[in-house]
Amino acid sequence: MTRRERWQAWVRQGPHLYVITDAGYAGKSHVEIVREALAGGAELIQMRDKTLPDRAFYEQARECARLCREAGAWFFVNDRVHVALAVEADGVHVGQDDLPPDVVRRLVGDDRLIGRSTHSPDEFRRAHRVEPVDYVAFGPVFATQTKPQAVPLGVPLLRDMMKEAVRPVVAIGGITLDRLPALVPTGVTMVAVVSDIMTGRIADRVAAYRAALRSLAS
Repeated sequence: MTRRERWQAWVRQGPHLYVITDAGYAGKSHVEIVREALAGGAELIQMRDKTLPDRAFYEQARECARLCREAGAWFFVNDRVHVALAVEADGVHVGQDDLPPDVVRRLVGDDRLIGRSTHSPDEFRRAHRVEPVDYVAFGPVFATQTKPQAVPLGVPLLRDMMKEAVRPVVAIGGITLDRLPALVPTGVTMVAVVSDIMTGRIADRVAAYRAALRSLAS
């Protein structure tokens, strides 16, 4: 089974938790974060760090990728396509200011996965209809500490956009446990969480989110 076939089978079992590392919030290295998240049952982790130099980022990403492979979890690298390739990550996640998805696809090939950040209906539609991506993140749904300047899009807009979705959708931005009951009924495939996991006991927070998602989906 190819990576994409495994991915498609996995996303159908959602909703899933999408963990994004933040060493600043956690006060720990990305490797420590990944190790603790996996201990809590994390199935997908994205390593994100906008300030770490490439060499240091690569060294941590290499170990994070190894840990995820051993645990059977998906591992994505934010933005840095060259590092994603170097550490044999499952995929790369790109934002609106990063390399265009069609360029990323040429670099990573057909089997590696690509995620795309979108922050408006137009970006969401373009990602679904035109861009060669495997999932689309939409947000911030709520006000978020990680991007305080961003205007929340809200659950009603997310619900409306889900009617047009043809690819897996990740809800992101200001997500907390008590907001999951509003998000799961929209049909999102994943919920991405940063600060609410990074600022607590990571393994326990991951386990709590997974349990809540299972309960809401049943």
